[in-house]
Amino acid sequence: MWATCIGQRTAPPAAADRRSGPPTGGQDLSERLRPPKTQGGGDGLPAGMPVAVRIALVTPRFSPHLGGVEAHVGALAPRIAAAGHDVEVITPDVAVRRPTVERVSPHLSVRRFPAYGWETPYTQAPELWWYLRRSSASYGLVHAHSYHATPALASALAPGPPLVFTPHYNGAGHTPATTIAHFLYRPMGRIIIRRAAAIICVSRAESDLLVSHFPRAAGRATIIPNGVEPSEVEAEPYPSTGRVVLCVGRLEPYKNVDLVVRAMRHLPAEFRLVVVGSGRSLADLQSLASTIDTPDRIRLLGSVSQTELARWRRTAAAYVSMSTHEAFGITVVDALLARVPVIASDIPAHRELADRAATGAITFVAPDATPQHLASAIAAASLTTSAGLKFVPTWFPA
Repeated sequence: MWATCIGQRTAPPAAADRRSGPPTGGQDLSERLRPPKTQGGGDGLPAGMPVAVRIALVTPRFSPHLGGVEAHVGALAPRIAAAGHDVEVITPDVAVRRPTVERVSPHLSVRRFPAYGWETPYTQAPELWWYLRRSSASYGLVHAHSYHATPALASALAPGPPLVFTPHYNGAGHTPATTIAHFLYRPMGRIIIRRAAAIICVSRAESDLLVSHFPRAAGRATIIPNGVEPSEVEAEPYPSTGRVVLCVGRLEPYKNVDLVVRAMRHLPAEFRLVVVGSGRSLADLQSLASTIDTPDRIRLLGSVSQTELARWRRTAAAYVSMSTHEAFGITVVDALLARVPVIASDIPAHRELADRAATGAITFVAPDATPQHLASAIAAASLTTSAGLKFVPTWFPA
């Protein structure tokens, strides 16, 4: 896929020696990004085909922020770099006051630009737009992530390299205001779809929804599910008295974490809720948690390291994701990998994950369930032993 895209430039590269990437095939990214060896024969590449390319991964948020898109790009970037390509993550960040570049490894760097406004997706980063407009031709490929923020549009409007687009598309706004914004943004979305040389969706549910809203994407969307990190299963659990209920992700209204907090009123005192993540809903959740009879049963940890997060997964007696919509549901797969019983909202993306899970590993609950109903599901699931996943979908198989 990527090698084909690299041959579809809309403008000449800044450097005379522009090299293309490896050929594609199948549904596994590892087949698309084998480490370079020679320029023909031994690695399956066509004879005489160069094997490295400079790639920009454009994302609305990146580590240390938590979320599905952040996890996706965070897993993809070092693996592409390890395959011998020069990778630069380009992202807005409300925490920086001027553009910064961090060299992570010899082939991987992170370029951050100041962002202004509310939390993503409402932040704007004018310097990021200007940088892509001025410098995108220096890349062999731009891979933009997330329909639901403007960096992908900036990538589509920049001249030069072919664009690969992973929309992480859930089809709707999370509030009445953002639903209106989605409607008004639809023409911009058509520009991105039209400009993209290739589209990668992370689930069949996402692909079907994208094509229903953007028919031009039909026949062009390849489905490549997210992978997980098997090494995290070896983490050491935290000492705990009682049963820990875990929620992980960006704290936005559509994540429905407030429903989980309300369910705590209907669970025995031995249950403890641990919420990992940050976002616009954090202050509201803190206020709501303070109204619970014993608020010390609820811990809102904010962002934590991957090591701490892995330990909390190993500690949990149940994992809950009550989102009203998702493109994939990567935190559910992470919990299944750790063999934590999962309670998940009954939405298409989560239903699709059931095909990967062992029988009974996921308990489905309607997104609009009552707190009492959700509490009953949590209590029952926490007493079970999960067999986890039927198979482990790693990013790059050995």
